[in-house]
Amino acid sequence: RTSTLGENHEDTLNTRYCLALCYYEQNDYQKAIPIFQDVADKRTSTLGENHEDTLNTRYWLAFCYHQQNDYQKAIPIFQDVADKRTSTLGENHEDTLNTRYCLALSYFKQNDYQKAIPIFQDVADKRTSTI
Repeated sequence: RTSTLGENHEDTLNTRYCLALCYYEQNDYQKAIPIFQDVADKRTSTLGENHEDTLNTRYWLAFCYHQQNDYQKAIPIFQDVADKRTSTLGENHEDTLNTRYCLALSYFKQNDYQKAIPIFQDVADKRTSTI
């Protein structure tokens, strides 16, 4: 697809995104991460930083880092995606809440309870009131 449609074409990026998800599902984060990063960069430049496809790709990139216990890389991405989803989808949207939950979990895994607790509490409160 890259040679016929181009590396920035939506179909090419969707295919590469799915390839990265396959690697993720196999716990092969070393292969998934550079693909997610490249697709995220290309989607940012073609679709914009707030587009849901861009945010989904960045979410999975952060999740790969999280799964490798690389919270220093995961946290700023989760935070940025959560902020953008809050402004585009709303603070009660399930994608926003899932991203914030992963952010809190990353803080928790670092024993940074001061940051984790208020996020977990807020997510729990919003899930209780919206579900």
